[in-house]
Amino acid sequence: MIRELFNLYQQHYSMLKVAQEANRRGWSTKSYTTKKGVYKASGRFDKAKLQRILANITYTGKIDHKGEIYAGEHQAIIDAKTFNQVQEIIKANGNGASARRNKHGALLKGLLYCANCGAAMAHTYTKKKNRLYRYYVCTTAQKQGKEACQTPSLPAQEIEDFVVEQIRQLANNPEMVERVFAEAEKQRKANIPRLKAEHKRLHRERQHKQERIKELVGAVGKSSESISSLTESLHELESAVVRIDRRLAEIQTELDAINHTTIDRDDLAAALSAFGPVWEELYPAEKTRIVNLLIERVSYNALTDKINILFNSAENQGIPLV
Repeated sequence: MIRELFNLYQQHYSMLKVAQEANRRGWSTKSYTTKKGVYKASGRFDKAKLQRILANITYTGKIDHKGEIYAGEHQAIIDAKTFNQVQEIIKANGNGASARRNKHGALLKGLLYCANCGAAMAHTYTKKKNRLYRYYVCTTAQKQGKEACQTPSLPAQEIEDFVVEQIRQLANNPEMVERVFAEAEKQRKANIPRLKAEHKRLHRERQHKQERIKELVGAVGKSSESISSLTESLHELESAVVRIDRRLAEIQTELDAINHTTIDRDDLAAALSAFGPVWEELYPAEKTRIVNLLIERVSYNALTDKINILFNSAENQGIPLV
């Protein structure tokens, strides 16, 4: 099956198409049990799972540990030429690239969610004849296909304009403005102990995973467990440590911001006043910052064709998309 997955990707040049074909054929990801005794069940393929397989150098008979490649004692499944060709295709398609900055000013990036499946709706775009067309796409549908989630892509400008109009209405409601201010100040103070507790928990978790990594490195060549299983466990642990480090940095940034800034009515009034004639004169980064100050979450329900806007005042409003 592994060889077939590599061959299919060389034919289709598409993670989604290969994942769909693998599922159509009834293939599934491998089940296994971790050292802690946690059972990981087999399941359907999606883009993320397929990419982990296609980028796994273990299948060439080698081991990747902390960026260093070592010869393994196990037999190669994929020859080096095929593996390298697949990596070039992945690179050309941009699947292996790190997350891009919000260079196109996606106003609802990180705020918009699919009400059907609960997944985030990612900002994407296409170019036709030097013209840029922006969309928000349900990540479930993007990774697993439309059969997994029926929510269609949304024209980015249309939904962004709609949300901005709702904020303009908020700006004209003094009672709502006061509620936004009160809730924002309440959350600012409540976040400090929560963030400190999370920081402490993640620090302990990171230490535990680092110890486990050392144990697995020492077990390579000595354990009865397969090299493939050991390297997969190492990859998962190292990826988890990277995610923890990223979150620890985010928490520290949040704590620094809370300790050195305060929310006052003048700041809030200034943010809301931007939703007048001056709004169109703001830079994209300024617009995004203001929207994030005012809105906690936006959900799109494809079945009812409605948008739910959760303002930071905790005022949940269901509004039809027109």
